[in-house]
Amino acid sequence: MKKTFLFLALSAIFLACEKPNSSPLIKDIRVNDKTLGSEINLGSDLVLSVVAEDDNGLDRYQVNIVKGALNETSPVTHPTDFNFGNGDNISGSNRNLTIPIKIPAVVSAGAYQVQITLKDDEGKFSVQKAQTFNVINPANSIKINIDGLTPGPGTTTSNIIFTNAAEPITIIGNITSTVDIASVKFFMATKTYSILERTFEFEGTDDFTIDFKDILDEQGTQYTPYIPGNVGFGQQLEFFITAVDANGKIASRSYGIAIGTN
Repeated sequence: MKKTFLFLALSAIFLACEKPNSSPLIKDIRVNDKTLGSEINLGSDLVLSVVAEDDNGLDRYQVNIVKGALNETSPVTHPTDFNFGNGDNISGSNRNLTIPIKIPAVVSAGAYQVQITLKDDEGKFSVQKAQTFNVINPANSIKINIDGLTPGPGTTTSNIIFTNAAEPITIIGNITSTVDIASVKFFMATKTYSILERTFEFEGTDDFTIDFKDILDEQGTQYTPYIPGNVGFGQQLEFFITAVDANGKIASRSYGIAIGTN
């Protein structure tokens, strides 16, 4: 009897070591096969790719798309903001999920973020936000044109700028519109905190083309966004420019920033 009890106890310990009760791990998230800076036209399909694993087995995923860039405290809003949520049952310890999502033609242009929630067989949850993506309206009266970046993007497919901490980034471009430009917002953040969030308001300017440099210089602000020295090696930041015209039309552009060295 004692031997049987000891055997069962040891078996239970062995199984506990073999199957630790950890939360699901999200190893990679991509929007239209990009880790940063993805842009999707209104009415187009977004493909969300997720690589996930769990030691006990996956049970269910939930996808939510909400307005605003990652960590943005005051996202630019519009009456047709897009909110999306869906989920499905899954199984297996390792999964490569491909989730198609339709972007409605009636939503507002601008920055959105994807949130993934995974649940395993033990009921444990894991939540991770994907990199922010931009919804673009090609017919908009307002457009953001980025003519150059110093340092330049590493690849055109990922829109990632490679730079070092404690260094400035110069972004050359302008905003064009067929009506007055009402506001321009600059936003930069890591996955855990905001570094820059500044909005400039314009009233009755009759300006239909504004350079980034003119916007910042007129406000007495340094023209080049500065990467803080405390941002660690290997971190990724997101940089966004969002503009709104007098009729409430929104345009936005985004780039990822990868920190090479401190």
